[in-house]
Amino acid sequence: MKPGNQFVVFGHFFNFLATGADSNGRYLIYEDLVPPGGGPPPHTHPDEELFYIIEGEFEFILHDLDKPFRVAPGQLIRIPGSAVHTFKNVGTTAGRTITMLLPGELEKYYRAVGIPVTDPSEVPDLSLPPDYPNMDLRKAFELAAPHQVHFVVPTTVQSS
Repeated sequence: MKPGNQFVVFGHFFNFLATGADSNGRYLIYEDLVPPGGGPPPHTHPDEELFYIIEGEFEFILHDLDKPFRVAPGQLIRIPGSAVHTFKNVGTTAGRTITMLLPGELEKYYRAVGIPVTDPSEVPDLSLPPDYPNMDLRKAFELAAPHQVHFVVPTTVQSS
């Protein structure tokens, strides 16, 4: 592990394997350790994203928030740039993906909002679901638009 390349983002542990600096700004490749119940809110960003599932039980959404689908270990899923998407670890143990972003602009967002990990003791307990209600996610939402990340809030119509 290279110093300065590990972060906690939305309760996940990111280990950058190949950064923009390593690839002349062409891509970012990182290992994502996702606790049970972990996953980002639905969102879009210009980067194309490729997820290779190493282990765990994942449910993805691509375009339609009402149509989640399972992606098993050994499978690869491609998310086109600017597509509405999200994923969730629906299993009871931590999951692991290798994710590639092209051209990897999202790396700047991760570095801006992530909590740097300099010691293994700083990694959250990935066997437990993230404590989203008590997480301070203000920075993640405040810095989203400047990094071309747009979170999608589902709309519901309630009748009285």
